[in-house]
Amino acid sequence: MKSKAGLQMQAYPMYGPIGAPFQKEPNSPKGIRWCVIAFAIYLGVLISQILYGVWGAVNIDSLGSSSYYNYSAMLMVFAYTAVTVILEILVLVFYLIGFGYLYGGRNEFSPNHARHVNVAMGLIIAAIATTVVGSFIIMALQFQSPFYYSHMDPGVFYAVVAAGAVMNTLVAAFTVMAIVLPIHGLVDQKYDRHLYLAAGLGTATPGIVSAFAFWQLPSIIDRLTDSYSSSYLSTSTGWPTLIAGAFGLVTFLIFLQLYRNVSTRIRDGQLKPTHPPASQASPVVWIPVQVVPMMPGYPTYPPYAPAQPVVPQQPVPPPEPGKQGSAQQTEQKTQ
Repeated sequence: MKSKAGLQMQAYPMYGPIGAPFQKEPNSPKGIRWCVIAFAIYLGVLISQILYGVWGAVNIDSLGSSSYYNYSAMLMVFAYTAVTVILEILVLVFYLIGFGYLYGGRNEFSPNHARHVNVAMGLIIAAIATTVVGSFIIMALQFQSPFYYSHMDPGVFYAVVAAGAVMNTLVAAFTVMAIVLPIHGLVDQKYDRHLYLAAGLGTATPGIVSAFAFWQLPSIIDRLTDSYSSSYLSTSTGWPTLIAGAFGLVTFLIFLQLYRNVSTRIRDGQLKPTHPPASQASPVVWIPVQVVPMMPGYPTYPPYAPAQPVVPQQPVPPPEPGKQGSAQQTEQKTQ
């Protein structure tokens, strides 16, 4: 077949495998890298939390005694809230991307690793569900005694702190175990104690923070007497926020070091992600695939069979005169 440019175009048969196993890049190294990025960003959240806790501990008296709008305090609270919300959203997105890769590569090391990652998936779901349910419970308790009124029931604030302690402890336990299990057995053995230390410290942090919140709660309630100043105070202002940031910073520095250790071991070949055995893949079937080369700028047409020559039909000669009667008599005799 010829194109508009007069070039000869032919169909060349090409053969390729259909259903052959495709050796893709392992998912676990990518998951570890995304988790490292998420932990590094979360360190920024914890540093800002420490700074905000120091500011609240130093200025807690002025926050509870002013009878007018404190614009500097309002700006500080707004800046801290905005920064932490943006960074925590990034942390959540990057960590879920990393865990998604880890879950996709759960069969790349050992059956124990796959089981650990499956359990970690359940723990993440449990942490999200506990956060949603606990947040609704705390909001329902807070609506019974708003911060903006001078006549408040102190028992409501103790209930809020207690509910927050239970929720935060459960969420911390689920989250810490979801972080530990995917690298359990992959991290260098000399860091096993660091892994357990980070798990214990991360789980105990909400309880320690709640203890400080209960300790300073009477003074917070005494300061919540003005409709303006109360908007800058909460049960976690000051020392609880500072302690939470400091303990969290130590915990996630350890987690960051451990995940980097696993990434280094994979990169150096000490850990080699494997793929499922080839027997689980579909069998290799080789079939011919006809491919027509493309000519840029010109339309292509499917190949067709060459036209066969047409043989003209020979005309039948008419019968000669005088033989037509004899032919009819012969036909009658045969009948």
